[in-house]
Formats: sequence, C-alpha cells, structure tokens
Amino acid sequence: MKMNNESGRSMVEMLGVLAIIGVLSIGGIAGYTIAMNRYRANEIIDTAANWPLSV
Repeated sequence: MKMNNESGRSMVEMLGVLAIIGVLSIGGIAGYTIAMNRYRANEIIDTAANWPLSV
C-alpha cells in the first residue's frame, strides 16, 4: 500500500477563499459607489449654495 503525502490546499478551501474575496470585493465596490454618489451630491449642493457668488 502506497502512502499519499501530498501537501497543498483542497478544492473546497480554495473555493472558500474565492467566495470570501468575492464578498469583500462586492462590499468594497458598493462602498466606493456610495461614497462617490455622496461626493457628487455634495459638490452639486456646494455649487448651488455659492451660485450667486460664482456668476
């Protein structure tokens, strides 16, 4: 009988890591999108508040 002493990661472990990375990436993209929308809204509000001065 031959012993199998292979080392490394199993397919299930690799899929788990890939799933975690995917979830974190989606969260990061969603957070970035929300932050950019807030930035654009604040820019519009700031421009509108200072409109008579900038003309």
